[in-house]
Amino acid sequence: MNNLSFVNPTSLSVLQAFFSNVSEVYTPNFPDTPPIEFDYTNDSINVLNPSLLLTPKSTSVKVLKYNTTVEMVLQNTAILGVENHPMHIHGLNFHVLAQGFGNYDPIKDSKKFNLVNPQSRNTIGVPVGGWAVIRFIVNNPGVWFMHCHLDVHLPWGLATAFVVENGPTKDSTLPPPPADLPHWQRRISLGKKVQGRKLLVENVKQRFLPNALNYPMLEEYDFRNDTVNPDLNMELKPHVQPRPYQEKSLSKMFGNGRARSGIIVLPCGAGKSLVGVSAAYISQDQICRFTSDSKQRFKGNAGFVVTTYNMVAFTGK
Repeated sequence: MNNLSFVNPTSLSVLQAFFSNVSEVYTPNFPDTPPIEFDYTNDSINVLNPSLLLTPKSTSVKVLKYNTTVEMVLQNTAILGVENHPMHIHGLNFHVLAQGFGNYDPIKDSKKFNLVNPQSRNTIGVPVGGWAVIRFIVNNPGVWFMHCHLDVHLPWGLATAFVVENGPTKDSTLPPPPADLPHWQRRISLGKKVQGRKLLVENVKQRFLPNALNYPMLEEYDFRNDTVNPDLNMELKPHVQPRPYQEKSLSKMFGNGRARSGIIVLPCGAGKSLVGVSAAYISQDQICRFTSDSKQRFKGNAGFVVTTYNMVAFTGK
């Protein structure tokens, strides 16, 4: 749509990224008009301009304020096959203002709009060699997918998404997910640097100490109830061989333990195990030294903190 082939993000969902304020998962710059204009319904277009067959892949979406009125012109083209496109939108209904054939003319065809009793739909067939104009109000916060209902066209990218921001009231605000809702997660090797992505912390509230150390606070994660990722997975340097007591302490910590507030404070014995194993494949810029003489700050928000001593204390009570 608009000379872009939509692809789903591979790291997080658009909904999860938007409302968790995670950047660089998608781009909020879906164009309002086609960057390339041409004779859309010309049957010879494939021969005259074959470059139009290959559109760039994109995760571009349109971010909209709550209660915004949107008018869309859906223009069919003669590229590849000539057929109707049943365009469907999730989470919203629209009014069909007009339909016609040929290339849409905003001056002439806008006079045909039915503004008295237009049909209310969530799917419309954009005719072969023609167009349709729809109008709707985005009064449902969330991320709503719009796509062609022909399955073969979905992997081609005939789709887009609308991100509707929260409204001013509780009823117009997207509720948080249930606490027991499973989350899609990907495994990230400690030896691989994640470039350009912020750390997304699930179920860990971001609370800041007075000196802005960016510690996660006031939430607890129970590894005993974790049926998705009950194990600690690390990629170690070839020469690293955890000793039996290290494996035992790690097993107790992550196999049947509890992490308080996103901060893992390990007892004697277990402390050096996890810190040592983690440090075997961690870069210096990921280490923060916090002592009585030196209190360094994290460069970004910390998902969880590993420390050998209980020197981090904070309570909201």
